[in-house]
Amino acid sequence: MSDAAVRKSTGKTWPQWTAVLDAVDAVSMQHKAIAEHRNAKPRDQWLVVANGDRELRAVSRLRDVGQRHGGGYDVNGSRTIAVPVSRLYSAFEDPALRKRWLPVAQLVIRTATEHKSMRCRLSDDSPLDVQFTAKGESESTVSLQLRDLPDREAAEEMKYSGVSGSTG
Repeated sequence: MSDAAVRKSTGKTWPQWTAVLDAVDAVSMQHKAIAEHRNAKPRDQWLVVANGDRELRAVSRLRDVGQRHGGGYDVNGSRTIAVPVSRLYSAFEDPALRKRWLPVAQLVIRTATEHKSMRCRLSDDSPLDVQFTAKGESESTVSLQLRDLPDREAAEEMKYSGVSGSTG
């Protein structure tokens, strides 16, 4: 998010936000305490809602961009495909169909909501969240989130290996 966009929405620039967070020693605070401090100023709350504090945390040196509270990293990606959402969902859910288009993936589905979402585990026990969105009768989007990668290098490797590319 650009400095201009942050200023327009909150009245402060990223450097001003850094000063605000540093003034309350946000580096030593948990997310909840930072949010509570900022809740006293409703206009400032926009940043928490819109950005989940990721950019704020990067600016205040609490976490790296893309880093989760526990220290792990996430990689996200999506593809829009010219098939109905039911067919796209089946391509993930049905092991025989999945093996035809993704023969190397060992995917264990832990929970699923038909045509909507799946929580899975990969063969290395990495958590993978899958969301399905109908874009009409004959087009759908699948969004993937590979969670809890150990470090930024692993996240970058997954990102640039084509796992998380985003189109559409």
